[in-house]
Amino acid sequence: MKFKNKYPFENRNRIPHSDWWDLNFFGGFLNSKSKLKEQLNEKRIRFSNENISSRVINHWQERGLISDDRPNGKGWRKFSISEIIWLEIIVKLRKFGMDFEKIKKVKGYLETFYRKESPSKFPELDFYILIAINSKKPVKLIVFDNGEALLANQSEIDMAKQMDTIIDDYITIDLNKIVMKGLKKEKNETDYLNYSLSNIEREVQDAILIDEVISIKLKKKNGNEYIMDKEFIIGSAKEMNILLNRLNNAKSEISKNRGKLVYKFIEKKIVKKY
Repeated sequence: MKFKNKYPFENRNRIPHSDWWDLNFFGGFLNSKSKLKEQLNEKRIRFSNENISSRVINHWQERGLISDDRPNGKGWRKFSISEIIWLEIIVKLRKFGMDFEKIKKVKGYLETFYRKESPSKFPELDFYILIAINSKKPVKLIVFDNGEALLANQSEIDMAKQMDTIIDDYITIDLNKIVMKGLKKEKNETDYLNYSLSNIEREVQDAILIDEVISIKLKKKNGNEYIMDKEFIIGSAKEMNILLNRLNNAKSEISKNRGKLVYKFIEKKIVKKY
C-alpha cells in the first residue's frame, strides 16, 4: 500500500490510499467521459426538502456554498444528483452547528480535482457516489472542526486510524444513506458489518451459509479475477431444475448412493477480488 497525500495542499489528517484508488480514480474516473459522470451532473432535479426553503437556498448561494447556473439567474432552479447530495451534506453540517466559512472550506476540499472541461464540479464526491451506488461498502465523508474534509470508504478510515494518520476528532456523514435518499432507493444494501471483506471473501462466506453447498473451489484466472465452483447437493429433481433455471452457468449430475438418487450440480462463476 502506498501512502501519499492525495490533495495538492497540506492537511493534518490523511487517508492512506492503495494502488486501487490511483488506478480507478486518477487512471480511470477523473479523466473519463463516461455517461455515468454526465448523468450525475445533469441539472434536471428540483431540490425538495421540507426544512429548506428557496430563501435558504438563495442565502447559501450568496455565501458561496452553491452556484446559480440559470440564465440571468431566472427560471426554475434545477440541480444535478451530485449537487443534491452536496445540498444534503450542507443540511447535515448546519445541524452539527458548522458555520458557513467552514462549510465553504469543505466545499473546497470536494472541488480539489475540478477541471473546466469536466462535467464534475466535485470529482472525488462523484467517484464515491458511484461506489456507494454500485457496491455494499460504507462510504463516509469525515469533516473536522476546522473545515478539513476527507472522503473514504470505511475500510480506508479504519486503516488510517491504525496508522495514526487521522489526528483530530471528526464528525461522520454516511454518504450511502444520502445517496439512497437522493436516488429515492427504498432499500439500502450497505454492508455495515462485513465491509472489510473482499468480494471473494464475501462470496465464500455467503456460500458457506447455504446448507446444500458441499464444496467450494477457487482458481485464479488473472490478476483480479477468480473462477469459483460451488458444488450443491439437492433433495429432488424439482429443486435442482428450479436452481438450474435460475443460474446461468451450471451443470447437473444425477447418481445413486445406497440405492437413493443424488442430485448434484456445480455453479461456475467469475468473481473479482476487489
